[in-house]
Amino acid sequence: MFVHTQTVRFPDVDHAGIAFFATLVKYCHYAHEEWLKVLGFPLHKLMSTESRWGFPVVAVEANFRSPAHHGDMLAITVHLDKLGERSLKLRYELFNETTGGAVG
Repeated sequence: MFVHTQTVRFPDVDHAGIAFFATLVKYCHYAHEEWLKVLGFPLHKLMSTESRWGFPVVAVEANFRSPAHHGDMLAITVHLDKLGERSLKLRYELFNETTGGAVG
């Protein structure tokens, strides 16, 4: 398990001040990148022409529980649910540290 924190920024919210759903998926990707960096596998090196690794996303599923607003601090937890020989399955949980509730 790995936890990354992310502040909801102004460009990531709609007119109502709520984080756009695709932004939350983008935040999960940021957490993924930070997790790989901590493991010693920075994404830019994994995807270089020398290593020839790739991380294509084949499925995304989300359940949204409550909105995240501009300025909220989110804790994004990365869980490795399955590690195969050629694939892995990650699960992300988003918790709003500002309001104390689950986001997704």
